[in-house]
Amino acid sequence: MGKNRKMPLFVNAFHRKSIFYKTFGMLSILSVVTVLMFALFINQLVVRTQKDRIDDLNLTQLRRIGDDVDTRLQNIAQNMEQSLWSSDFISLMVNPYNKDSDRSFRIVDQLAGYVTGNALIEQAFLYLPASEEVFGSDGNYLPLDRFSDQNAIRLYLDNHDRERKSQGDTE
Repeated sequence: MGKNRKMPLFVNAFHRKSIFYKTFGMLSILSVVTVLMFALFINQLVVRTQKDRIDDLNLTQLRRIGDDVDTRLQNIAQNMEQSLWSSDFISLMVNPYNKDSDRSFRIVDQLAGYVTGNALIEQAFLYLPASEEVFGSDGNYLPLDRFSDQNAIRLYLDNHDRERKSQGDTE
């Protein structure tokens, strides 16, 4: 068997310098680049879609949390309003100058009941404008002048008076 033996035609086509080999190599490279570009495009599309879904879910969750907080605050407000009709609160508002320590203790205890077990409220206060006293959920009932947050109460009262006057002008 010698060197003169001829190789089949398809074997000659796979030599490195043949046109078929160069064309096949270029098509292979272009195919890989095309697949990579398509994969990159699909990846960006999926990532963008997932980010949009995550944003929508976060917004939905925030809305639900906000609705839950609003509902809890409405329930607390209703409970506080109902407690204003208790005999202790009524007697305190009708006759704020009568110093009854048992009644004051019950009122402070009731205010403390709104704070305990509720992460939304840090402190609850009852302000009596007639006697200028503040009852707090921390167990204190002090004159407004000795109250540490008196500026907040005065600011609230000023805003409330302005709103009431503007509503009176509107009516």
